[in-house]
Amino acid sequence: MQLTNYLIFNGKAEAAFKFYEQCLRGKITTMMRFGEAPGCENMPAATRD
Repeated sequence: MQLTNYLIFNGKAEAAFKFYEQCLRGKITTMMRFGEAPGCENMPAATRD
């Protein structure tokens, strides 16, 4: 079985992911910010990260 998660945090998402990665002994294989998603090339710079 393959599990694909999409989580959205308001603010410190990267810090939260790294915390959960350490606590759950997991491995983050991909982290994509809004500005890196397909179709978001014209997104305002202030909202990309």
